[in-house]
Amino acid sequence: MSLTDIAHEILSQKFNSIRYGIDATCGNGYDALFLSRLCDENGIIYCFDIQEDGLKNTADILDKYNLLNKVKPIKSGHESIRKYVDHQVDVIMFNLGYLPNSNRSITTCYDTTIIALDSSKYSVIMAL
Repeated sequence: MSLTDIAHEILSQKFNSIRYGIDATCGNGYDALFLSRLCDENGIIYCFDIQEDGLKNTADILDKYNLLNKVKPIKSGHESIRKYVDHQVDVIMFNLGYLPNSNRSITTCYDTTIIALDSSKYSVIMAL
């Protein structure tokens, strides 16, 4: 079982449904897909990525499962969460590193992640 699977299992046990969630590093969209499936009927998942490929990958997988209406894609780093989300969220997922099968020099950074975590201190956070 992967760390992502473990995080998904823990969150599944904690939440029956969520209203607002954040995928702080949407990459290939698997966390966004997981969170979208937990959304209540009016729920929204804010999906952050600095790479267009990450946003496209996420849109593609969510479209495949007819959940595209549950996400708000944001082409920005996760350090700007509070610029785009001004209300409490139920959960924030961080899957840190680089976008698989892409440029490995584009990766999450300590300083921006600390800013994102600090601005998100009132939410349940799963960082992998």
